[in-house]
Amino acid sequence: MFNARSGIAVVIVFTCLALLSVACAPQKPIISPVPTTTSAINITEKETTYGEITQRKAFNQCNSTSSLKAEVHFSESSAQEAQQELVLKAGVSGEAGISALAKLKIEGALEQHFSFSQTDIAEHQESVTLEVPPNTYQEYTLTWRETRREGSIEYQENGLPKVVNYSYRVGLELKDTAANERACTPPPPPIILDTMDNTSGWNKVFCDEQCSGTHGRSFIDVSAIPGRTGQNLDDAIEISYTLMHWGWVEIERDIKPDMLTQIAGLSFSYQNSSRPFSPNAPNSLEIKFMLRYPGDQEETAFGILLNGATKTDREWVFTEVLFSDFKCMFPEVNCVKQRQLDLAHALRLSFAISHKPEAGDVAGSGRVAFDDVQGINH
Repeated sequence: MFNARSGIAVVIVFTCLALLSVACAPQKPIISPVPTTTSAINITEKETTYGEITQRKAFNQCNSTSSLKAEVHFSESSAQEAQQELVLKAGVSGEAGISALAKLKIEGALEQHFSFSQTDIAEHQESVTLEVPPNTYQEYTLTWRETRREGSIEYQENGLPKVVNYSYRVGLELKDTAANERACTPPPPPIILDTMDNTSGWNKVFCDEQCSGTHGRSFIDVSAIPGRTGQNLDDAIEISYTLMHWGWVEIERDIKPDMLTQIAGLSFSYQNSSRPFSPNAPNSLEIKFMLRYPGDQEETAFGILLNGATKTDREWVFTEVLFSDFKCMFPEVNCVKQRQLDLAHALRLSFAISHKPEAGDVAGSGRVAFDDVQGINH
């Protein structure tokens, strides 16, 4: 996905204990070797577990005369660990004790193992579309049921045997949807962050030739098109893109932190705006904040990933994302500090389109439009 500069900090502590007249001789620093080879050797399945995750969404259609199709993604639920398809734990040190290369190899081995070993592959549903009636305020309670396989995997890293426990989601389905209609009351005035009527203030960013894992650079262009309502003076910002393998493009703008401390999340509408019979590569959306924490040498990204979200059949989709669901994305050197999202340090807001092969994304060209970015009141 994104590149973050990383480094290896070696702290050498020399302790000289003066016994009689024995001097402390200079010592050579000891640097731990960087893992270079990783191989999976044995996967053990221990048990199958089942769990339920409850997700709540509210839609205010009190002042609308038409129904709303709202796509709700499981990844937007608040149970962070339950959202993760793969959870790895290496003893008391947790996932932090597993190198990035080892994690990548383990993910690939587990994916291949379960794709061949399962004869009763469970349903895998990541989103559901709700049709919200006009002139109503609806609260929905969604119950997701997930199936996980748990066990351990033995692997070698630089010739040393290691063991890690895993919990791997092999099935996900929507178990139940319950709607509760509330009385329509005048809502508090929305906090408008950007109407998206023009491209002013938004900058283009893309993954160039130096972007790790890509083959050539991605392409982005930005323009204004008619917005969600189709009325005059209501425009939207459209991103035209071409993504290479693992590539990404994004638009970003400066943000005032004091605007964010008053809200609990963001709402916006987006649309796959590709023209009929033109390229339409489905890819993932990322909504991110770039922050600068005191004492850090680099900026830190917090955000949320919506896999495969650009495939909307050219209909406008209303989406809400809560700040409580944002997680640290990069750089790793800052994320391992267990940073919490503190929007008082926010510098920029960005909307990104990225190619995630593991989510079924397709490298290629497409168009996505964004409209009406607003704050969700506490």
